Amino acid sequence: MFHQLSAKNKTMFFVSSVLVLFSLLMFMFIYMEQKKRVDDLQTSYYTHFRQSYDKIISKHKEFYENRIKANIGSIGVKKALLNKDREKLYELSKGRWETLSNENRFLEVMHFHLYDGSSFLRMHEPQRYGDFIAKRRPMVAQVHAKKEPVFGYEAGIYSFSYRVLHPIFEEGNYLGALEFGSRPEHILAEMKFFYDLKGAVFVKKNPITIKNNRAILDLDGYSLVYENLNNEKVLRYITKKYNFEDNKNIEVDGRVYVLYSIDLLDFKNDSTGKVVFLNDITGMQKEFYQTIEKLFIFLFLLLLALLFVVNFGFKKIITILDTTNEKLKQNQQKVHNYLELIDKNIITSNTDLDGNITYASEALCSISGYTKEELIGKNYNIFKHEDMDNGIYENLWRVLKSEGFFKGDIKNRKKDGGYFWVECSIYTLYDENQNRIGYTSVKRDITDRKRVEEISITDALTGIYNRRHFNEVCPKVVLEAKRKNELVSFLIMDIDYFKEYNDCYGHQAGDKALENVAKSMKESLKRASDYCFRLGGEEFGVILKPEDKQSALKVANKIKKSIGDLKIVHEKNSATKHLSVSIGLVTKFACDIADCESIYKEADELLYKSKSDGRNTISTNK
Repeated sequence: MFHQLSAKNKTMFFVSSVLVLFSLLMFMFIYMEQKKRVDDLQTSYYTHFRQSYDKIISKHKEFYENRIKANIGSIGVKKALLNKDREKLYELSKGRWETLSNENRFLEVMHFHLYDGSSFLRMHEPQRYGDFIAKRRPMVAQVHAKKEPVFGYEAGIYSFSYRVLHPIFEEGNYLGALEFGSRPEHILAEMKFFYDLKGAVFVKKNPITIKNNRAILDLDGYSLVYENLNNEKVLRYITKKYNFEDNKNIEVDGRVYVLYSIDLLDFKNDSTGKVVFLNDITGMQKEFYQTIEKLFIFLFLLLLALLFVVNFGFKKIITILDTTNEKLKQNQQKVHNYLELIDKNIITSNTDLDGNITYASEALCSISGYTKEELIGKNYNIFKHEDMDNGIYENLWRVLKSEGFFKGDIKNRKKDGGYFWVECSIYTLYDENQNRIGYTSVKRDITDRKRVEEISITDALTGIYNRRHFNEVCPKVVLEAKRKNELVSFLIMDIDYFKEYNDCYGHQAGDKALENVAKSMKESLKRASDYCFRLGGEEFGVILKPEDKQSALKVANKIKKSIGDLKIVHEKNSATKHLSVSIGLVTKFACDIADCESIYKEADELLYKSKSDGRNTISTNK
């Protein structure tokens, strides 16, 4: 039958078959690429989400460890525990308990344990004590057995909490332990605040009764204890059809969610519960299927159009070409619209070899506050933020010239003085003869991510960098200074008679004093390469790269004077009747510094000398 067809129809049949096959292959290829893009976005989101969760837990642990140490270090606390003076211990700890519980609505446990395993004082329920709690609570038994800090999730008599227990010693004698515990609702609250993710907490079933305001739902050996989903249908679906898989897609009432599950670990790193978060991807799924639908329609119509051209032959070619030309114009408009869409939503720019801007997208203008007219022709350093060290830009240009490509995180300055962070990829542009003619960069806004990171390296009370960030920054500063044969100064500072200040004026006044001291320090430092830290308690530190020793001493005196100028009354200070500080200052060439531990120790010894010399003074190395 095929042989009986005319040449035109044979050609028509052949062309139709090729076009159908080609259309199917193209459809499958684009479908797979679109699906891969959606899957990659979800994987990237989950990775970032998991890292953020780990940082939240780490920050939570560090916060309560510091609060435990501060309470244990308060005057009279150890003595009251040693003498088993419950009333005295309650009065000494009452203020801190009230402050912490007011600051954190999820904090529900502050518990002193005696060395024999019995409960001595529950600040949250002072009328209950004396029970041998170590028999019921493995974490309590562990801290008594090992006499080391213990942390993790554990169910108590009345609640399931994240707990931090720290041993208490007095002159080498083990007195007992102090415990803080907070409900895991803090995880739900922080993930809702930073990522708009809602979730639910499930606990392994156990003999201990857990209080809850709602009927408990069971799931694969776990019981629901907390949730902020406010969606009964979703909860019922989860408890019936979900077994804690990661990246599990579910559909409820026409909405599509991705479920993420994370283990809540006890002190032995065994799972004692699960936290499940829901990410609503309905919009993403809808966009995906709409794209596929449009693609299918487009290919189908294109196939029909091509078959129509072949079927009607050359006589209709001109007419078809006219129609096709019109369609091409429409497609060109679509391309133009697409490029315009990229311009409005993708942060991009081009520069010449000297860094002068030759192109800026609308997205860049939107995030920076400049217009295109204000940017074109200007040097890219118009975005340079004062927090970014010159060494970063020197490295950027060095890498670009040697490798032709640079990728890194850059903090930029907005027109109004604000800032935005971008993950920046810069490529070298070449002409047809492979001569370098400029650079093009594609950027991704990571301001929110950087703000989360900033939380993890910032002291919650004072707002300056914490000890963790000091441990990260100090080796980098010393290493960079060694390469350039520069001086490095490390200043360590203690508030004089701060424990007496707390005892006299109260911990709230003490916290306010710490905030004011930190603010004065920060305002005394002007250069981007200067860092100030709260190292712990009333101890602060500063890292500088001065021109000479006199410059470093001048900064130290400026800090000391600015704190004295606060005129904070301190009647227990024998050096002066106002709040004052003692300072140890070490200034050396970086090549003479073995490591950060050695310069820290030397500064600490100088601090001790300042205290021995009557306080409110500065001691420096020779």
